Amino acid sequence: MVRMTYVCWDCRRASRLVPYLLEGDPRCAGCRGPLERLSDKVEIPPRDDGRAWSELHRSRRAYDEAREDRVAPLRIGRIHELERRIEELRERPGNPDRARLIQEVEQQIARLRAL
Repeated sequence: MVRMTYVCWDCRRASRLVPYLLEGDPRCAGCRGPLERLSDKVEIPPRDDGRAWSELHRSRRAYDEAREDRVAPLRIGRIHELERRIEELRERPGNPDRARLIQEVEQQIARLRAL
């Protein structure tokens, strides 16, 4: 069974959980706050080392921001592709399948915009 490392930033706890057995968003056993998944290669500092936890949190935020900078253009490009697909579908003769496809593509766009 593959276990992933999750951390609670509020109470500085780390947990090894099996992701596919989780129901919903994982919560901390101590404070019931949200857990965030980290790489298994990240070294988790002791709970009483506030400076190391702050540095870990800062480096995680920097990683997330850098990832967003790389992924955002790809997401925007995908949204544009889906918008062109909707235009193509609307140009075709109307039928129930076309309306369903348009709705599905619009839902995909909404999910991408929510990220």
